[in-house]
Order: sequence, then C-alpha cells, then structure tokens
Amino acid sequence: MSQPAASPPQPHALSIFSIIPRNSHAEAVLQHPRNAWLVSTVHGQDNTVLRGLNIGPHIAATAKWTLATIGRNADIVVDDAQVSRTQCSFEVNDKTGAILCQDKSSRQNTHMCDPTYDFEAGRTPRQVLVSPEINREFWFGTRNGKQWHFAIIWHQGDADVGQLLNSRIEPSWLARTIVEADTAPCSRIMTRVHTPAPGVRRIKWLKRGLLGQGSFGEVWSAINAHDGNVFAVKVIKIPDQSSASHASRYQSLKREVNILDKISHPNIVEFIGSQPDEHTTNEYHIFMSLADGSVYDLIPRQTYRGPDAEAELHNFFNQMLNVLVYLHDQNIIHRDIKPQNILYTRREQAPDDDNGGAGASYHYQLADFGLSKIVDTGHTFVGTMCYIAPELFRDCEQTTKADVWALVVTLLVMVRSQDCKLVKLCNPASIVSHITEAIEQSKWGALRPMAYEDPAKRESAREVRARMYGSASTTSTQSQSQETIVASVATPVAGKDVVSAKKRVRNTKIRQIADHKEFDGGAQKIHYLRHVAVKTLTPLEPLRGRGRRKHRDISGLQEIRN
Repeated sequence: MSQPAASPPQPHALSIFSIIPRNSHAEAVLQHPRNAWLVSTVHGQDNTVLRGLNIGPHIAATAKWTLATIGRNADIVVDDAQVSRTQCSFEVNDKTGAILCQDKSSRQNTHMCDPTYDFEAGRTPRQVLVSPEINREFWFGTRNGKQWHFAIIWHQGDADVGQLLNSRIEPSWLARTIVEADTAPCSRIMTRVHTPAPGVRRIKWLKRGLLGQGSFGEVWSAINAHDGNVFAVKVIKIPDQSSASHASRYQSLKREVNILDKISHPNIVEFIGSQPDEHTTNEYHIFMSLADGSVYDLIPRQTYRGPDAEAELHNFFNQMLNVLVYLHDQNIIHRDIKPQNILYTRREQAPDDDNGGAGASYHYQLADFGLSKIVDTGHTFVGTMCYIAPELFRDCEQTTKADVWALVVTLLVMVRSQDCKLVKLCNPASIVSHITEAIEQSKWGALRPMAYEDPAKRESAREVRARMYGSASTTSTQSQSQETIVASVATPVAGKDVVSAKKRVRNTKIRQIADHKEFDGGAQKIHYLRHVAVKTLTPLEPLRGRGRRKHRDISGLQEIRN
C-alpha cells in the first residue's frame, strides 16, 4: 500500500523570502530534483497555502554577499536552453543590507513586473532593489515566448541580512563586492532646476523615515532603488506659479542647487544630485549623503561639557573653521550656521558609545545651504534669530563675518547646554547683550575676537584659524600652543552674578517681537526688527534697588525664564 506524499515543510528558519511560481514554467522549476530541498509551504495574503523556494543565507552560494543564483548552472536550477547559465541572482549590499536582484543574463532578459522600478537600459550593473514595498514580482525569458514568472513573499523583511552573511567565510579567489562594475556616472546636478538636462539618468528612490521638516519642506532618509545605498533626500515644496512667493522660493532653490554643485569639501555634506518630482511640479528633490545626526542631538548628551570635552570641542572648532575658510574664500556666506545644520558622523576608530560620551570623536559636516548667498548678492534679512549677527539688525552690509558670529554663538550653546533657552529669546538687544557679556569674561578669552559687534573689528575665519591652529589647519590632537576654547566647562555660573535678560531691558519701553525663530524677509518685518535693535542696543541704566550692586556682569549664558 503506497504512502501519501508528505507535504512540504515550513520555510527554513534563515529564509528571508520565498519565490512563488506564477505560471506553469515557473511551477516546473519547483519539480526539479535539485531544487527539492528548497521547497516549502508559505501563506499568501489571503492565508492560502502556497509552495515556493526558500531564499536566504542557508543557501551555500559561492560568494559571501550572494543569497542565491538562478539559472541552468546555479543554486536554483532552471533546466532550459533559453535560460543563461546564471540568469539572475539575489545580492546583498554589504554596507546597508539591502537586497538587490541582479540580471546576469547575456541577453539582459530578466525584468521586474513593476515598470517604475524595472532595470534601466544602459545602467551597469543591471540591478534593482527588491523589498516588501517594491518589486514583488519578476520574470525572465522572451516577451513573446517562454517566460518564468515568480512572486516574492517576505518572511523577514526587517532581518539584518548583512549580519547573517558576515559570518560566511569564502575563498579569497571568490571574494568580491556586489558591484562588479561601477554604476554609470552621472552629473552631480541630475537635472537643471528649470529644465531637464539631456542624457542624465534619474535617481529612483524609496522613503525610509522622516528626519526633519520645516517651512521649506521635509528631509527623508531614503534608499537608492538601483544599488541599495542610503542617502538623505530634501523634498522642497514649491508654491504654485500663481502664488506671490513662487518667484522667491524658486530663486532660492536655484541658488542652493548651484552653490551645492559648485562646492566640495570634506566638512560639507556631500551633494549627490537633484531632480524634480516625476508626478508633480510643486516638489523638487535634493540628494545628499546621510549622517548619524546633528550637533543639536549631541548637546543633551553632555558631549561638549566636562573636563574631558576640550579635545572634542577643538575637533569641532577646527573642522568648522576649515569649512568657513573654504566657503569665504569663494565669497559664499552660509547665513544659517547653528547646531541643527551641522551634521556629525561617528569616526570608525572612536569607541562605540551610544551616549556620545567624552571619549567619542566625530566628523562634522555643514549642511542646509538654502539661505546661503554670494557676498555681493546678500541683502535680505534671513536666518535663525539668536544666531544672526548684530550688524544685520542695523541694516549694515552682509559679509562673511556674519558666519563667524554664528559659529561663536553655536559654541556657546553647545557648551552651556543648560542655557539652550537662549534660542527662545526674541529681542535682539537681549541676545546680543547676553552673548557679548558672556564672551567678555576671561574663560571665553579665545573667542573674544570672534564676537565683536563691529564686523570690521571681528576676526575672519582665516584669522581665527591662524591664531588657534596655525595657517595650515588639521584635525590632529590639540597641541600645547593652542588656546583653550573654554576652561572649566562644567563650572556652574554663580547665581548672584546672574542678571536675567528681562531685568537688563526692563527700563526700555520697546515692545518685544513675537516669539518667531526664523525670518524670511518681509519688508515690514525687517523694518520693525531694525527699529527694535536700534532702540534697545543703546547703553542701559545701572540696576538700582535695595541690596543690589549698581553694576553687575553676566558670567555666562544664563537660563532665561520667559
């Protein structure tokens, strides 16, 4: 008496996904004796039981970063003369863990069923991202003849495939990366802002997570559908042409793209390219390298405070001076330097400290050139309130010295992390008064020449770098000749020596500006800001009252209670 055939087992514990046959030719692949060990049952979307082939690191593929190959002489055997010896393969990006389908056929007849993310003609290597979101079906063969059609059902969509494959050991003569030939090069500007550039390839990408958002748009982490690499995408919203702000926003975008294409420096976030959205005329995408975070994220972790923080402060300060010298030599003003716009990446040799401790060391990059301008064209009042140089409030000429002022304010906010409420101040006089008086104390002596209210007396970035680190600046360890940026960083400010900003300006009758942090330069708003600055930046009367000294100094950036 014959025994009933045993049903296929459940998917292998290491299986990432299964490929499910969608036609009779694909079904025949499951019947091949050499593929029987990979066959298992899987559940479809409607909970139907299906049979498929397991794909995962349990397959002993020849190369370390290859999950499986399909073809006449491959891990999954397709016994047909119309199929190449290796028709296609599933590869893993060794940096990101993304899974790619790579067409290895001589006839280039492997295809994705989704035309949006199909293989692009002329791009080498022929590979595309496969994920639970995109490219869930593929086929190979001839368009009008025999075809093998498979669907992909995922089991471990969030699995760390790279970690699973990293334990593989392969012979040195088989070692390779997944990219056997460089991706076809393209212009750094994928398209011009006003019209597509001829012969330039578009970047196809998939959103991963929202990194930040503001009035100009959003920033997303994304993955490249062509090679599995990750980057940041700045999605800029462009008002309709009928809108009054369309022209200014368009010019700002055009200026940002042109500046990004012009500059290249280790301490500037890498510009990959840009292009308009395929489906709407109201969005434009700028692609940049992805960092670990911003300096603003490190401030609450006390990275820049304590007796061991001096080396990291010098590391930061030196790198920022280098990039400012580079920009200013090209007559470019950033105009929005602040902790949120300075990105960091942990250096590989640094200890793995998730809290960003004092022993950590970072590589810093300046980002967000949306407000940057050439010196000759800089006239509008823009930026974040507490980082704006005092000359801008007085309707003076904009120069590169404004970036030097913003950098010294950034340093103060980084070090005096408990005083980050400074950014909530909306009165220009209060801001300038707090900053200048904090710098006047001896512990901030090295920064004093950067914080003169008169830009003519204020040091340039090149002068600061030469004084602090010599003319040829490097990011090496602090030498004995370098001045101390902040001595006794952790020393608290004595309460009796602190005078709040409200008391400093209590004798003025000028109404404070509403609590807005950023300004884009309406004419009435600019006039009002300058009016306030002129009125409140005049010398104030000494404080009087029982038990009070007639003159008091601010010994640091104190906490402001609004």
